[in-house]
Amino acid sequence: MGITIYSQTGCIRCKVVKDFMNNNGIAYDEHNLKAGGKKAFQKFYRENRPDIFRGPHGIVFPMLTDGETIYQGIGACIGFLQAGKKLKGFLTAGVLHQHRVDGIHISEGDPKYGDNLLGVLRYIKHELHMKTFMDTDGRNSTILEKILREKLGDNVVMKVLGSKKTYEQILGPDIDMNDVKKTINLVSEFPENCCIFSAKRNPSPSADRNHHVDQDQV
Repeated sequence: MGITIYSQTGCIRCKVVKDFMNNNGIAYDEHNLKAGGKKAFQKFYRENRPDIFRGPHGIVFPMLTDGETIYQGIGACIGFLQAGKKLKGFLTAGVLHQHRVDGIHISEGDPKYGDNLLGVLRYIKHELHMKTFMDTDGRNSTILEKILREKLGDNVVMKVLGSKKTYEQILGPDIDMNDVKKTINLVSEFPENCCIFSAKRNPSPSADRNHHVDQDQV
């Protein structure tokens, strides 16, 4: 099945995703809510409401679908267009506007596709000249290190889940705590960073910045 994009006139993020498809010869159907596509969107929304993300300012656009999965926002859409479904978990709908891209979760994807994630981040940073906001719970430190060395991350939030026992309870007994400790050290090197202690997943990019973490607590 082909690709369909639901967009809005004046939406910068929609233009970014459409430009990517146009420049790479990717065919798509478009339904613009303000240019005759309202009914098509309303039907799609009714049929897929549980799977559509709404941020604090409403539905996140653009909304892209291949008939199976819905992708929203710049990161998730570009990730799908570049790497298919390989980046599941790494990229989700973001809520930030202007020249900022969030919804980037370093620990949530399959590490064997780390280079694919780097490809998306390079495009966001070097082609779109946008800032990237990401989070981690300590896993996949090797990917985070590459992001740091290539200067692909502007803002990183480290979610410290707790002690080794807590990590094992939440993520399983195979969690590598050396991976977590390495991540804590790396996070402190990013231009903007924050470590917070919480048992909840996917930290908010608006959390307090530059909170010091004692690794002996981890």
